[in-house]
Amino acid sequence: MNLGRMRHRVTLEGIPTDQARNPLGEQRQAWQAEQVCWARVETLDGRELYREVQVQPSATHKVTIRYRPGVTEAKRFDFRGRYLNIYRVDNADQLNDELICYCFEAK
Repeated sequence: MNLGRMRHRVTLEGIPTDQARNPLGEQRQAWQAEQVCWARVETLDGRELYREVQVQPSATHKVTIRYRPGVTEAKRFDFRGRYLNIYRVDNADQLNDELICYCFEAK
């Protein structure tokens, strides 16, 4: 893993189990910051987007971070005010070295 390429600061966010309720009693998704970490955020090029289209047609980013337990598809990254929802987490080398998260940008 080349740590010098991780030059972006991102915030990993999750939804707490005790979600807030609005005045009507409905649960609302209140994202809460969990960790701030260094990452490499890449916009997928056309070839990678074509390969990923089979899984999620709106894949837009690949975020690489150092391994940390608990990163799942139920979380998202806040990257400079843009929200990147995780739809796949890949730890291909199984060395607990780094995580590659494929994300799509929330509109």
